[in-house]
Amino acid sequence: LQNRSKLPFFGPFSYYYPYEIDLKLLKRCLKYFKGIHDFSTFSNSKETVNPERKVYKFTYRKTKDFIIFKIIANAFLQGMVRNIIGTILDINKNGQNPAIIPEVFQMKNNKYCGNKAPSCALFLHKVYY
Repeated sequence: LQNRSKLPFFGPFSYYYPYEIDLKLLKRCLKYFKGIHDFSTFSNSKETVNPERKVYKFTYRKTKDFIIFKIIANAFLQGMVRNIIGTILDINKNGQNPAIIPEVFQMKNNKYCGNKAPSCALFLHKVYY
């Protein structure tokens, strides 16, 4: 959500992000998460036996007032989506180069990922079997 005052009824179900979003930078960030990776850095749990996940698709869609992310993966770790989105938004806010994302994956500790995005804007849309 880019303008909190225009859409008061969406407040509890969206995240107000007070910074300008560079859509080209955003697109560059998303590509680093696709494929098979060890997502330990983006997990809130230290007890994951196998933190490897496969992200099949990671896209965004911009509407007039919202940016909607869509992630399709074989499974998710606890906090994984919120930590990924928070990392991407922090990279945007700080004007960092998305090429740092592979280095963040290497850390395998969530203190190196960005600020966690709030859960109010997170929705499970569909489960595939």
